Amino acid sequence: PAPVILEALPYRMDDLTSSYVPEYERLCTEGGFAVCRLDLRGTGSSAGIAVDEYPEQEQADLVVMVVAVAATAVAVPPLRALSRRTGAVAHPGDRTVHATPTPILGGGALFFGLLVALGVAWQMDEFDAVFASPGNVLGVIAAAFVIWLTGLIDDLRDVSAPAKMAGMVLSGSILTLVGLTIIYFRVPFLGFTVLPPDMSALITVLWVVGMAN
Repeated sequence: PAPVILEALPYRMDDLTSSYVPEYERLCTEGGFAVCRLDLRGTGSSAGIAVDEYPEQEQADLVVMVVAVAATAVAVPPLRALSRRTGAVAHPGDRTVHATPTPILGGGALFFGLLVALGVAWQMDEFDAVFASPGNVLGVIAAAFVIWLTGLIDDLRDVSAPAKMAGMVLSGSILTLVGLTIIYFRVPFLGFTVLPPDMSALITVLWVVGMAN
């Protein structure tokens, strides 16, 4: 496992954070670190950093993010042990990049982290608007479950490419069915454009497929 740096970096709109980039690049390339950063943008322009000056929504976002990371990290060791005990490991071969047998149930930790984070967000007033439409939340959970299950089955049984593609398309389609689609799309050199409903659904499915690959 690689050492991980987890940093929440609050800053003002007119702060300059580019000076941090070379140091993080050095740590990644020379020290073998994995860096997870959350840039929590504020709206003021004061010289100091005061937590109470940031919107409560941004603080709530940070709490949910930390919960998701922590829950995922907690779930990894037992799932790793379960993988080794049940033989659910990826062995070195033509279709893998693993040099040694590697547990393949880690995706369950990500799904668990998502569920725990949603559970915490559900209890916070800042996310009342999100949970006012429970169909959207259930759609996200269902889509995440489908994409996780598709990857798990592929790891365990080496399913065909069309079958994997079908799982990815189903996941993206679930999002479109509950109304979670990409509406604004950026075209290089042309700026943002508003997508019509049919194109919005297609782009959303293609985005899910692209992210899954």
